[in-house]
Amino acid sequence: MDIVEITFPQIDANQIVLSKYSHEVIYSFIESYNRRDALLKSGFDASNSLLLYGPPGCGKTTVAQLISSITGLPLVTARLDGLVSSLLGSTAKNIRKIFDYASKRECIHFLDEFDVVAKLRDDKNELGELKRVVNSLIQNIDTFNNDSILIAATNHHELLDPAIWRRFTTVMNLEKPQKEEVHQLLQTILNGKTTNFLSISKKLDFIENALVGLSHSEIKTILYNAMRGVILADRDCLTNCDVLKTVYFHRNRSIELQDDLLKYLMENGATHKEINESMKIPLRKVQGISK
Repeated sequence: MDIVEITFPQIDANQIVLSKYSHEVIYSFIESYNRRDALLKSGFDASNSLLLYGPPGCGKTTVAQLISSITGLPLVTARLDGLVSSLLGSTAKNIRKIFDYASKRECIHFLDEFDVVAKLRDDKNELGELKRVVNSLIQNIDTFNNDSILIAATNHHELLDPAIWRRFTTVMNLEKPQKEEVHQLLQTILNGKTTNFLSISKKLDFIENALVGLSHSEIKTILYNAMRGVILADRDCLTNCDVLKTVYFHRNRSIELQDDLLKYLMENGATHKEINESMKIPLRKVQGISK
């Protein structure tokens, strides 16, 4: 089926940056799955369903891949947005097919863009077909194989039907990284790279503050773009100016006035000399902006 993708992710857990809370929830969930027989024998339900929600780019798909990598189970990913758009009229039937497919083997059944088929049943703006889909979805979740794992991910948890929440034994909110996680991301991504700020706490603090409020994905993109610029300029050292300039461009989508960029760099701890060396802007120009 072209709406299902089967992969065997190999994820290095040391490269994944999560909050302490998220780390504990994920590894507790994996432990509960691995020891499901003992839990069932003691009268507890198997903890094999996980609902992930939060802003885009904060690691929902990565968490599913990480769990697949640790457990060794294949990741069966269903792209539900594609299923609805291309098969409207038989969506419930095809959701059943996906669950039947996943139930024939031990795997991780990953439902991405989950809100597409799990919306509130009293939403007056939705078609009757999609309301019937929710009932079918609930039935399939209730009868899901205990030997497999069900993971659903959504960027729009507010759209989910209340009955859906009760079907998942574990629910986790993946948020944008706080300063501590931003610090870990910088150390992880820039490990082995030459910089002029990682070992200088004051410079590093400015960069961490500039990146707070962005998603994991956005931070990675910014750092990769900054490093790419250094390579193309035939330089060896990634500077604080390189990163801050890329942050400024990412947040503003353009650099309309160079003076505004220079003010931003100076407000975030870049010295006149650093700006001059990194951006090849005359010192007199930089000094004039700072006055």
